[in-house]
Amino acid sequence: MQSIWRDSIVYSFAIILHRSLNFILVLLFVSGLSKANYGTYELYISILTFSSLIIALELAQGCGRLINEVNSLQKNMIFSMSFYTIIFLGLAFLTISSFGLLDSLWFYLFSEKIKISPLFYAIVNIPFFALFTFLQIQLRWEFRRFAYLVSSLLPLFLFLLFTLYLVIFLELSLSLLFLGNLIMNVLGCLISIYLLRTRFTLNFDFSLYKKILNFSLPFIPASILLIAILITDRFMLDWFLDRSQVGEYSFAYRISNIAVLTFAGIQSALSPLIMKYHDSLNFRKEFNNILHIFLTYSHIFLFGLLLLIPSFLNYFSTFQAYESSLVVLIYLIPALFLSQIYIFLPGPVIAKKTSVYIYVNLISFLANICLNFFLIPRFGLVGAAISTLITYVVSISLLLIFSRNFFMPSVKKSFFVILLACWLLIFLLWLMPGVHIYSFSLFNRSLLYLIFSIIIIKASGFSPSSFIQSLKNFIYGQGS
Repeated sequence: MQSIWRDSIVYSFAIILHRSLNFILVLLFVSGLSKANYGTYELYISILTFSSLIIALELAQGCGRLINEVNSLQKNMIFSMSFYTIIFLGLAFLTISSFGLLDSLWFYLFSEKIKISPLFYAIVNIPFFALFTFLQIQLRWEFRRFAYLVSSLLPLFLFLLFTLYLVIFLELSLSLLFLGNLIMNVLGCLISIYLLRTRFTLNFDFSLYKKILNFSLPFIPASILLIAILITDRFMLDWFLDRSQVGEYSFAYRISNIAVLTFAGIQSALSPLIMKYHDSLNFRKEFNNILHIFLTYSHIFLFGLLLLIPSFLNYFSTFQAYESSLVVLIYLIPALFLSQIYIFLPGPVIAKKTSVYIYVNLISFLANICLNFFLIPRFGLVGAAISTLITYVVSISLLLIFSRNFFMPSVKKSFFVILLACWLLIFLLWLMPGVHIYSFSLFNRSLLYLIFSIIIIKASGFSPSSFIQSLKNFIYGQGS
């Protein structure tokens, strides 16, 4: 069995560094762009993500599910057929755009603020992003750890240097950002294609291709709905309020996205291993141990983030312009954490009942629309953040209900109650009138953080040594 410990370390390093670079980029964006322009850029990123999903058809999911069930030649065919499909659909997207069928979308997004040439960069970037995402996932499915590391980080690092140069020596603009994004994704595609060059073949098997589509296609409506949930708040803020509010909310969202670092490594390493070893005798027991360990140390990180991040942000003068977005962190940080917890609910994927995700995401999307419609006009940014948190609570609750007959992890009731109590206390400290924990001194917040950490570790029963031992049991207990 591939070592989850080794994989997690490599993937954690890659993901933490990747998100750290993105965090620096966000600080550069808000220092070089107006709130309205940054809001426009974030809306473009939302459209980029949505469009690339349509182009890629979630074929990476089919590749990942089938790659351990076929021989070497068939692996090459699975990859090649998916790769060429994405190329074809990317060209189809560019053709549709060139005939002006998407002009109303671009006019809504950019109005008169952008010239034809940079708009060309923004449009061409979309299929390259879709292809790069597929290639990255393929490297992950194949446990190509260091190839994944190089191909994901090098383009992003160069884009960071490009953006830093613009901020210091020239002037940051939307036009140049689109050009930088395009260069980054083209370079990423070229590097990944070179690393996967032995996978390419002109041999096709249409019965195998049908299997890929049968597994992947149900993910498309589910993923579309998931992305719609992610971007609805931004577009409704733009509708009810204005583009600058989109920029302010997006900044808080990006800061809160650090919460996803709690999944660094474990998500990338665990997904392929679940696919491969879910039939093993001791899998359920060791999976539950990993879940308890994850909940322990992820919550230590999350509470540290909520208690200490305001002091860090105050060191950046650019943050002062976004001061009113601080209060939404208490809603967005747990929301984004919940948005990723599906990795520990793999039942529908194991049972190949992927249509479950369609129902879950459809209900969550409708809930998100309704919540945003009622809360944004009344509470502005805070309303959008509250609706996001409630939406993900609904989503995870539904996934728990639908997964109960397939594969359900278990958490000790006492530990679960302690975690809920800690969350309740954190919310009270942030939101009670006259308290406002983020205005406390750094020493007092650090002391409070230490108390929270001790309580969580004691409740979980996992010390650092037992953490390492449980990982070893999971690695070696599944067999080779």
